[in-house]
Amino acid sequence: MEPIRLSALGRDVHVGNLYNYFNDDILTDCAIRTLKQNVEVSQTCEVKHDFFFHQLPIKYKRQMLGINSHLDRSLKEGSMDIKHLWFADYLERPSTQDEEDDNTAQVDAIFHIARRTEVLNQRFDQQKMFEYQLTTDGKATHSVEKVVYGVELIISMRRALDLTSESKASAEGNIYLAARTFFQQIIDSKVCNRQRPAELDKINCTIYSSIDPGNVKNGTFKDSCKMVKDAVSSSTNEDKWKPIEMTLKDIPTQIEVQIWSEKNRDVDYEKKKHLAMLKSIIKESNVISKDPSIIRVPPLEKAVYQFLFSVGLVPG
Repeated sequence: MEPIRLSALGRDVHVGNLYNYFNDDILTDCAIRTLKQNVEVSQTCEVKHDFFFHQLPIKYKRQMLGINSHLDRSLKEGSMDIKHLWFADYLERPSTQDEEDDNTAQVDAIFHIARRTEVLNQRFDQQKMFEYQLTTDGKATHSVEKVVYGVELIISMRRALDLTSESKASAEGNIYLAARTFFQQIIDSKVCNRQRPAELDKINCTIYSSIDPGNVKNGTFKDSCKMVKDAVSSSTNEDKWKPIEMTLKDIPTQIEVQIWSEKNRDVDYEKKKHLAMLKSIIKESNVISKDPSIIRVPPLEKAVYQFLFSVGLVPG
């Protein structure tokens, strides 16, 4: 089966983690023990960006944020809580803001900036997979074999419309073209001291960052440019980078491990049942052995004595 690439969505994930694809749960209580020599680290600076116009259906916004159909199903079914995602504040904007939309041009730039990649190398012992699977009762369907670290940014650009000279569509189109070109210049040159085009004047920005989730910042277009510049020019080894994408490798023995786990639970159940029965028999036998009338039935007295001797309750 081909490896599966999923957005990390701001979740804390590492190579060697075990993953349940059915409910998108990172099994943090059980991970594959990985030494430094098991992990290959590479440095990079790859930037992907999309632009969302608020005239588009909302489903496109979720796709641009990395929510594919599989993750979308998990969110709708409640396996994942959208409030725990780094962009929760962006998706759950106040409804009062909708009233301003007709008089405001708004274009959102969404950046995915990869700075470091960690991947399990070929020397990693895959034979231990069955052992780790067993400790999770067969819940793990995949292992995390690769994690891309970096930062994701949402820059929501807004300005008031001059309805006497422009439409909402034309204004957002102009903002999009100017911002795309200007941001690309920052990414290429890693500086942001160029003269901004007139289309980006009077722009107010709301900035969301996966590095600092929950801390929504309001600022100018210049502030947003600085954040993009810092993201592409900072050291790749900085601890601040967060997981933005992971690659999952399937565990073919998942069903076998689940069957083994269920059999082991059945065996444990039988052991506990027999132990409970034994304790009950010992208790009753001890009571019988102290009954004076037992001497009237010598064979019974002898059998009870031999049993209690075998379990260490009477001396030899």
